[in-house]
Amino acid sequence: MQITIAITVPYHQYREWRREKNKNAGDTVQKTIDGTKQIKIIQEAFHLRRSLTTEVHFQLLKIADDTKQIADDTKQIEDDTKQNCG
Repeated sequence: MQITIAITVPYHQYREWRREKNKNAGDTVQKTIDGTKQIKIIQEAFHLRRSLTTEVHFQLLKIADDTKQIADDTKQIEDDTKQNCG
């Protein structure tokens, strides 16, 4: 013969009991560490992509500025108004 006894406890007590039970579980800690690492890796990738995008943008602006300078020099040579300084 088997007897089953049911105990009713408030949910917050059950939650605390369950939290204590899982506190020492290595896999729970490992999941938290892995989740934190993944978040950190995603953040680093975002910042790296953002900095590379900014760097490329400034390089394109420099190239555009250099191209404009070359076009201005070419126009001055064609107009015969460029001064040779050296």
